[in-house]
Amino acid sequence: SASHEAGLSVAALRRSGPVGVDIMRITPAFDWQAVARDYLGTQAVRRIALQPEPKQPLAFAREWTRMEASLKCLGLALQEWSPALAPRLKGCRLMELDLPAGLCGTVAWR
Repeated sequence: SASHEAGLSVAALRRSGPVGVDIMRITPAFDWQAVARDYLGTQAVRRIALQPEPKQPLAFAREWTRMEASLKCLGLALQEWSPALAPRLKGCRLMELDLPAGLCGTVAWR
């Protein structure tokens, strides 16, 4: 699995099963609410909204990269969140990547 942002590319390889990786640049002025409702689901929206406003862009990026990495791990295309998708996503284990400031990333595996 691979993911790219300006100035950085990451790849994840796993011999014993599927893996997905995603990175994202944290955008402070991003209006995340509508995208989060459609793609991340109500629980993720709540987790983001509970953060102080200055930390919400980072919280959104964490939720987004978790979703994208999990979808890649499952071999699925980007899609809107649904109750039917939730149990499949929970089958992935997640680890946040240690990336340069301004970037967020996650690797997912089963």
